[in-house]
Amino acid sequence: MDRLQALLLLLPLLGCCAQAPDFGPSELPLTVVGEGSGHGHATAELETLWLTDEAGLASWLDRRDHGRSEPGPPPAVDFTTSGLLVVLMGEQPTTGYSLELGSGVARVEEGVAAVSLLWNEPPEGAIVGAALTQPYLVLRVPQGDYRSIAILDPEGTRSEEHTSELQS
Repeated sequence: MDRLQALLLLLPLLGCCAQAPDFGPSELPLTVVGEGSGHGHATAELETLWLTDEAGLASWLDRRDHGRSEPGPPPAVDFTTSGLLVVLMGEQPTTGYSLELGSGVARVEEGVAAVSLLWNEPPEGAIVGAALTQPYLVLRVPQGDYRSIAILDPEGTRSEEHTSELQS
């Protein structure tokens, strides 16, 4: 028996004994494609929007650009491979507030993509503008094996979960 025949006889044995490795939670790369301090429509507290098509994006851009003399550029997205997660911080009493991506990836576990965000506030005693602001962050999220997206604060507490029709 030559080496090739011996190898062919061993392959079925190796296949029955091998187990697929357990990689645990998977990760999705996230990309910031928009941010700002005003989106034209005040919300009292944290709100998320999941955009999966051009019509949804156009609707949000109308909302974001309401009252602006020069609309901002639309975020870059290919809706055949990704969606847009818009996170609205809620109305804030002064300038100096913002949202920031805590990690460049979303951890996907048990069908939930967890997105960590940082809530930035002006430091105590900072000189800030006296204007109502509505900070927002827009993330491009690739399609994946998840059914909902959870927003986590810096302590890992789930603040908001978006579940409606994530994949179209």
